[in-house]
Amino acid sequence: MQTPLVNVKPPKGNLGGAGVKQARFPRLDEPWPGVPDAGSEAELSAPVTHITTLGNGLKVASEDTYSQLAAFGLYVKCGTIREPVHKPGLTLLLERLAFKSTTTRTSAHIVQLSENLGCSMLSVGDKENIVYSILTLRDNLPAALEMVADAVLNPVFNEEEIDEQIDAIAAEQESLLNNYEFYMIHYLHKVAFANQPLGKSPMDYWNTMRDNISREDIIEYKRKHYVGNRIVLAGASVSHSDFVNLAEKYLGSLPSSTKPIVENPVIYTGGYLYEPLSTEAMNKENFKEYFGLAFKSCGWIEDDSYPLAIVSKILGGGSSFSAGGPGKGMFSRLYVGFMNQNSHIESAEAVLTNYEDNGIISVLSSCQPGNLPELAEGVCVQWMQLAYDIMNRPYEFESELTRAKNLLKSTIFTNLEQRSIIADDIGRQVLVYGKRQSGEWVCNKVDSVTAEDCLRVLLRLFQHPPTVVAIGKQSSLKSMITFEQIRNYFMRAVQR
Repeated sequence: MQTPLVNVKPPKGNLGGAGVKQARFPRLDEPWPGVPDAGSEAELSAPVTHITTLGNGLKVASEDTYSQLAAFGLYVKCGTIREPVHKPGLTLLLERLAFKSTTTRTSAHIVQLSENLGCSMLSVGDKENIVYSILTLRDNLPAALEMVADAVLNPVFNEEEIDEQIDAIAAEQESLLNNYEFYMIHYLHKVAFANQPLGKSPMDYWNTMRDNISREDIIEYKRKHYVGNRIVLAGASVSHSDFVNLAEKYLGSLPSSTKPIVENPVIYTGGYLYEPLSTEAMNKENFKEYFGLAFKSCGWIEDDSYPLAIVSKILGGGSSFSAGGPGKGMFSRLYVGFMNQNSHIESAEAVLTNYEDNGIISVLSSCQPGNLPELAEGVCVQWMQLAYDIMNRPYEFESELTRAKNLLKSTIFTNLEQRSIIADDIGRQVLVYGKRQSGEWVCNKVDSVTAEDCLRVLLRLFQHPPTVVAIGKQSSLKSMITFEQIRNYFMRAVQR
């Protein structure tokens, strides 16, 4: 039986003194008046991902997290890796033109509509996909999805907006010309996947886009890839049945295609790039030198992606300068055994960059001027030391392995607290695998990784030619170990 609240207004000037009857609040084990009972834990069910395929091949995937804020995205298998070799930049332009004028709305009208709906909208074109993502109130989902469908189905691509975006891209790239830290991962891709779309970045083609890409090129590229069986509509905190009905209503007219698209083959080449710093960069106060070392990894579709992710966490790293000291107490190898022992190192961080069927795992690092040769040798030693310790110090390594697993699992579940990341996880998994694996399933795969798995994938990395990028003063580059020395160093480990 519910206990009624007694609301008594105290007399003016009296803050509940003697003679004033106090309001009685329910005890913690009593229900609150007017608040529905949440039910017992046994009656609650964990959110489940549902997937439905429309008649045109488009997949609708969602998970209801029972929130009043909904996140959804349209995931199109249309990234830079799929561009014609002679037309780089098409994906970037499609991304930038995503919410511009359509046959039914001007770009200003779209901005006004999104503000009226309280939408946060974003378009991102990456190496493999283009994503149109929206965060909005659950009640505004129909209007928000209609707006996205309009942007996808009815773009105008007028010349004025195309020129405007090319100008904006040029301005951004000019501002980044000497930002080597930002572009190190792109330099590694350029060398690792030489002369291929996967190796291209805006710094390679921004100044040729206006002459090389026409409005007709954009229309044809979109027509080829924007077909139902290459698209996933993914949502979090949405009713699946309502989501499917809305998708059928607004996206059911997307064309379908049973004709397979011939994808550009991705071939890892490896190699090296030793490049002097620009004069402008060296004129800056506290400029740095940079070194990157990468190896061929694997795609997300391979089970070896799990031990590689753990190897990346074991190496860890980051910047040597941060509030609370280097790494704020983290115990990764690049902090404890490398940066903390060498004051001239500014940063060193392991990065795993996987795609559907290829990728690289790398260490990106920087140092104070004049220390590039020592930095390069130190990074090579860190890779080799890890393999050596797995073989010769198994008990000590086991604690590192456990710590890395826990860190990786913590990262997974922390990210999955956010609706937008849940929607993104659903969209990308369904686009690659055709299904969605839960966080628990992924963590079980992480837990199953052994020290032997880590050693096996490390030796597999060393079998391929490395990718080496060094950027520094001319004097530093002349003193660098050569690419052949680095390659032979790792090949000897495999032969042993």
